[in-house]
Amino acid sequence: MKKLLLIIILFSIGKFVFGQCGCTNCPEPLPDDTNQNFYVNISDNNLDNIDDCSTMLLESINIYFDHEYIGDLTVTVTSPCGNSIVLMGNIGFHGATDGTFWDIEFEDGSVSPDSGFPPVFDNAAPWGLNGNYTGTYNPYSGTLASLNCTDNCGTWTINVSDDQTSDIGNFFDFSLDFGDPSDTGQLNCDSEPPSLCPDCSQILGPFTNCYDSYETDWVFLEICPPPGQTIDVATILEGTFEAGFDNLTVYSGPAGSGIAGVMVLPPTDGNLQNTTIFPIDPEHCLIFVSNSDSSISCAEDLQNEMNIIACTSCNPVTNSNIPTLSQWGLIFLALMLMSLGSVLLMNESLSYSKIGIFTYQNKSFNIPFDKKAFNFSIATTSLLILIGFAICFAIYGTIFYQDLIGVAFTAPVFTYLLHLLWWMEFEK
Repeated sequence: MKKLLLIIILFSIGKFVFGQCGCTNCPEPLPDDTNQNFYVNISDNNLDNIDDCSTMLLESINIYFDHEYIGDLTVTVTSPCGNSIVLMGNIGFHGATDGTFWDIEFEDGSVSPDSGFPPVFDNAAPWGLNGNYTGTYNPYSGTLASLNCTDNCGTWTINVSDDQTSDIGNFFDFSLDFGDPSDTGQLNCDSEPPSLCPDCSQILGPFTNCYDSYETDWVFLEICPPPGQTIDVATILEGTFEAGFDNLTVYSGPAGSGIAGVMVLPPTDGNLQNTTIFPIDPEHCLIFVSNSDSSISCAEDLQNEMNIIACTSCNPVTNSNIPTLSQWGLIFLALMLMSLGSVLLMNESLSYSKIGIFTYQNKSFNIPFDKKAFNFSIATTSLLILIGFAICFAIYGTIFYQDLIGVAFTAPVFTYLLHLLWWMEFEK
């Protein structure tokens, strides 16, 4: 009997560890007008020879929350392949739910809802005040089976949106339960949110700013691409402007152009969380402009500050016309061949008395060299390098490392070749 009990305990622990993926960034408050994402990243921990990402399917979702007015909320789940369903819905004026808690589970098929409630979850049900609900429900719209992908590994997202004014709540916890026919699983879970920028991008920011009252066309932030890069997109992580009175407008244009640029976000207020903004030209700056009257502002701690990041482009256009290191190698080879040909010409046209003698390991080499011409060539080459880099910087806004390495190799050979040409000119 003891052995049987131990096996049951171990099996239960194994299922909890490998089958269920829970929230590690909870609890989170649900302020009015919220729009929050919670994430679980699923991966196969490779403890067996089975592709568990494709064999393990979502069996149930559990959420634990409270809210003063459940008619405000929409809760949506999105799987890694983009399939979505609505767990909770029907926004409307359905009655206050102050003091009420939901620790409920969503499944497909036959369920066990709380007594007196329908099997399909509906915000319009008579939830009432100071309730405590623990039943099992079908989603408001869609099925859990429709969320499954051919590969369930990746980022699963639960979005909680408050779509009516007033009333707040808390999101305490959620979990996703995966399983296969034997109720065992080999999936890892990580609730860290995914990067807002692709891996090949550079994240600019976050930039945090606050707006104040009595502002008219005030530029409070410019996000400009770094030298040699471009901006792909900017995302407002959080931020609120007083609805109906204050607003944010974003323009795309050169640094310092302000509202003279091209408007890419028209005057917008309310909760701006997860708003994405794209420049009209990837090389432009994104210019954030505040307008507000004499009413409340985040400077008075009554609206959320703006928290913004931007992503650079994965394939900056500014590198397209810059020689690669292999191209610099061809240039280097061409200069060496030109120098060799010039040396042969010099040996034919100059007397050996005018040709410098280069000695190495007691061996003498007839290498044409004239100190006066070489010094003049060094000065000319240095000037040409400075002019070239100045033109490059004027066009691209940066100096590329390919240029630095290429010039370091080719400049000495070019200097010697130029010295030969100057010397031949002097000898005429």
